[in-house]
Amino acid sequence: MLLLPLLAPSLTSTFNFVGSVALSDTPLPAGLTCNAFTVTPVSLTANGTGTSSLSCTSPTTGTFSVTIAGAGSPGTASHSTSAVFTFTVGADFAISASSPADFNTGATGSSTVTITPSGGFTGAVTLTTIVSPSTGLAANCPASLTVVSGAVTGTCAPSSTTPGTYLVTITGTGGGHTHSASFVSHVGDFTISVGTPVNFNSGATGSAISVSLTSTFNFAGTISLTAVTSPATGLTVTCPAPVSITANATIASSCTLTSTTAGTYGVTITGAGSPGSASHSASSVVHVGNFTISVGTPVNFNSGATGSSISVSLTSTFNFAGTISLASVVSPATGLTVTCPAPVSITANATVAASCTLSSTAAGTYGVTITGAGSPGTASHSAVSTVHVGDFTISTTTPVNFNSGASGSAISVSLTSTFNFAGTISLTAVTSPVTGLTVTCPAPVSITANATVAASCTLVSTTAGTYGVTVTGAGSPGSASHSASSVVHVGNFTISVGSSVNFNSGATGAAISVSLTSTFNFAGTVSLTAVTSPAIGLTVTCPAPVHVGDFTISVGTPVNFNSGATGSAISVSLTSTFNFAGTVSLAAVTSPATGLTVTCPAPVSITANATVAASCSLASTTAGTYGVTITGAGSPGTASHSALSTVHVGDFTISATSPSGAAGTSISSTVTLTSTFNFVGSVALSDTPLPAGLTCNAFTVTPVSLTANGTGTSSLSCTSPTTGSFVVNISAAGTPGTASHPASYRCC
Repeated sequence: MLLLPLLAPSLTSTFNFVGSVALSDTPLPAGLTCNAFTVTPVSLTANGTGTSSLSCTSPTTGTFSVTIAGAGSPGTASHSTSAVFTFTVGADFAISASSPADFNTGATGSSTVTITPSGGFTGAVTLTTIVSPSTGLAANCPASLTVVSGAVTGTCAPSSTTPGTYLVTITGTGGGHTHSASFVSHVGDFTISVGTPVNFNSGATGSAISVSLTSTFNFAGTISLTAVTSPATGLTVTCPAPVSITANATIASSCTLTSTTAGTYGVTITGAGSPGSASHSASSVVHVGNFTISVGTPVNFNSGATGSSISVSLTSTFNFAGTISLASVVSPATGLTVTCPAPVSITANATVAASCTLSSTAAGTYGVTITGAGSPGTASHSAVSTVHVGDFTISTTTPVNFNSGASGSAISVSLTSTFNFAGTISLTAVTSPVTGLTVTCPAPVSITANATVAASCTLVSTTAGTYGVTVTGAGSPGSASHSASSVVHVGNFTISVGSSVNFNSGATGAAISVSLTSTFNFAGTVSLTAVTSPAIGLTVTCPAPVHVGDFTISVGTPVNFNSGATGSAISVSLTSTFNFAGTVSLAAVTSPATGLTVTCPAPVSITANATVAASCSLASTTAGTYGVTITGAGSPGTASHSALSTVHVGDFTISATSPSGAAGTSISSTVTLTSTFNFVGSVALSDTPLPAGLTCNAFTVTPVSLTANGTGTSSLSCTSPTTGSFVVNISAAGTPGTASHPASYRCC
């Protein structure tokens, strides 16, 4: 707008006019705007002079005529005059700034400041800035701009590390003029958030940490994501290439996860903005799930029995969730059937129970490795159970001799539990020939694991002869059944006398010769009496009872010794009855026929009614349970008796779990040793030589002590700086004896 200096109209009283004059400028010409007169009405004294001023403006150059009317009072005097207002262009300038000038935290913005002169304005314009809010942004504008001819520009380069919205006002002062312009700067930033917690199973794929990035204050550019894990190893986090983002947008990204090392990890995701220096982090907790497996051990069931199983306990660790498939490996490979269930579902950090059923009719000790394979993922763990499939052995004394009509005789039956058989055994007898001998066996006999119990089947007969008796034992629970045979002699004797006998009346020394013959092993005394006919006239005097000599035999049972050990023997006790005197030859028969060597001494001398001790030495490197029948044969004569001993040749089994873990960590294999056939002693363990690249600590226990049919464990911890599988061969040597077995496991 153009402004002309004030115009001052002059009023003069004539002829002594006294009063006031009211002034008016309406109507004004178009394009002109005037303020009110500075004085109206104007007072006049007689022949005096008065003034007033009128200020007008116009936005355009030009000449404007304004009619000013004056009306006197009192009276009606009225006059007018014209005032011409002329507007021309003055020297000035205008200022402007480009807006907005947005930039990211740590970067710089740019606003162009333009000074545009008018009316021939030249010279320097001093620039000052005011920022609102007053802190957080440096405007970085030039101190001044100099106008030479035409418009001149400068650049403000605002900078800040404090996100927000700022107003920058630039005031230019020059040539007596002051003008202002402003621009807005948005200092951009972003926020980051991540999904937490994240759970995935060891070895599983497809898991990731979700990342949400939100631009604030018009941030625009790219954000680079990096991850730091704690602990530093075991979890691999892969973030994508820099993520592009526009002003005030929200975008989603993700960092993928892989691991085969179970545990809980802290993951810090840092986003670095560009351009600029904005950087923010967010933390997520990652659980790499795994599980543990344990099994019930030992498990005992009788051959042929049903309903037995290996209990399996599965525990989720570090939020493992999914299914676990169970599979079994049996050693030896045949003889035991193990049936595991369909995959078992498990939730995070829960413990679930499962079982693998067992069936077998082949007695023995089995090592069963139950392996659980997790899904999703590759987690796999094993546990070992020892399974005893129980059985029993039966043996009977043979031969058994008793005299016709005698009472109290019986077949001795020895029952020995093997492989932890427990239950009852029912005894039945079959005789051959089927008549003449009555055999009565007892009610079912109870037996505990690995015990030996004695029973007897009583004998009654008045029919002399030799009988074969088969005694069969039927185990329960289960279907185990075994038989043993005994020879029974029902003894008798024959008598004959010399006839005729002639002697003279009154002569002495005459006698009737009597011949007594034992049949079917008759032993004892025979009392002789005589009856004469006629009843008087002849006196017959028979001797005291005649002894038919015999002996008894008994043996120590059971006998336990370790495979390869020396110095063990079956003790034998021989007792003369009815004045038996002579020698007794000992012979042994084993069942099974091979695997155990029994060496009995030369014939043993015995005097009338004495008891003597002997022993038959034992040697074996074949573990098992043997029935040994020791038979004594008397001389002179045909007396023969037997006794049965049960011999356990002890051994042990060994198994080892195959662990897995991250390179550089220590992982442990559990070594399980189980006594079989009553092995008692210690087992020394060795793991040398180790495969290259693997370092192992000493066994936690070696040697491992074992009680009869007991179980012992030791652990072996190994580390490797590199990934891979290593086969470790473990050797185990038992003492006393020479039992030795290898085992191997695969790690890492």
